[in-house]
Amino acid sequence: MDLPEKLKLLRYSFDYSKEYVAYRIKVRLIDYLEMEAGNRPLSLKQMKIISELYQLTVDELVDDDEATADWQHLLGMAEGGDDLGSSPKDTMAYLKEELASIKEMLHVLVDKLDN
Repeated sequence: MDLPEKLKLLRYSFDYSKEYVAYRIKVRLIDYLEMEAGNRPLSLKQMKIISELYQLTVDELVDDDEATADWQHLLGMAEGGDDLGSSPKDTMAYLKEELASIKEMLHVLVDKLDN
């Protein structure tokens, strides 16, 4: 899998907006969109920031050999290191459920702060 495709997959799996990732790596949104499209290279500093954002090493980020990539790690592990599922579809379903739960908790906290 090439780097632009990984950028999209990781951003989606972490439920980050394009704007958020662009902000974190300190580029304009249009520049980040070009990176995801494969039309603009990332600097080493940007790769380091993205790697930290997604809890990867730079090697894991840029390695295009899927046989050596630990995709369960890249897409996240359940608390305690449990396997999220046997397929990327299972992993994505788990992550979506977790994100929905977190969003619900945040809404409750915001409501309590407003009252």
